[in-house]
Amino acid sequence: MLHTAISKKTDEELSQIFKVKPYAIKMARENKMFSVVKLKNAVDMIVNYELRFKSGEMSEQVAFDTAIARLIAKEVN
Repeated sequence: MLHTAISKKTDEELSQIFKVKPYAIKMARENKMFSVVKLKNAVDMIVNYELRFKSGEMSEQVAFDTAIARLIAKEVN
């Protein structure tokens, strides 16, 4: 969703890049529930938990569960 929100490419071009149907890109672009800032913060949070897992700070399951719980609880600003 973040890539579709910030990309200047057409729906068709993005659909080829992501190997999805153009309709999926259209729907992602039409979703106004999340601002670009919120999407970027969500990606940053997920990357942070991935790093914590890869560095051994958390197990894979704990990192995944924590990231999902934060997304569901809308703790991402």
